[in-house]
Amino acid sequence: MPTESELRALLHGEGGDGSRLDADRIIRLARARRRPKRVAIGALSGLAAAAVVVPVAVGVGVGVPQEMSAMDDSGGAALAPETAKEWEADGEAGALSTSVEVPCGAAMSSADSPVLALVPTSVTADAAGLLGAELAIDAASVQEVPAELQVRGLVLVRDGVVSGYGTSDAVGGTYAVPAGADAVPVSFVLRGCDVAEPERAVDLPAGVYEVVAQGSLASRDGSTWVAVDGIVGELTVG
Repeated sequence: MPTESELRALLHGEGGDGSRLDADRIIRLARARRRPKRVAIGALSGLAAAAVVVPVAVGVGVGVPQEMSAMDDSGGAALAPETAKEWEADGEAGALSTSVEVPCGAAMSSADSPVLALVPTSVTADAAGLLGAELAIDAASVQEVPAELQVRGLVLVRDGVVSGYGTSDAVGGTYAVPAGADAVPVSFVLRGCDVAEPERAVDLPAGVYEVVAQGSLASRDGSTWVAVDGIVGELTVG
């Protein structure tokens, strides 16, 4: 991994042969140096169980991860779970769209979703844990043919720490998207989590949370697919 001084030397054409490297390569090297180890974060289990949103369904949803895999950016060997200190979500890599749930209490940093945003961007919910909202679709990702939005779940992050989850009310977390639609109504059952007892459903404490979505948007004919992973908005629980 290049050091900062080596990157500066490359940027200023001090590589030894007097040639100046292209900016794209410099950016890639810089990102590789500062990027945290990426951890595979996955689909929330039990999403299909919540077919109807009712207050008593707050406990339905995310199971406890049985295992987690952590790969370095070059596809290297898996890290042991205890070494995976920080989870990262970004839509470009689809880091959330794999097989394991990000654990309660884990540190997590996320980029904005390249596709989705809550409408309004800042929403509110009460301790009962029900959230009804719309997810706006970025203009560049609006489908000209019928499509499906799959939101496998929400991760609720408070002060950089995973503090809760959201389970879609749709079977499999899948919502039909008419051709040309730029927004989709969605509904989620929310719950807090307890680091000591991850399986136990608890009310979300009052506060402000980043809402991180997991899923994809795909045309029904299979011609297009894009990951939607990333921050879609802000949730205030009061």
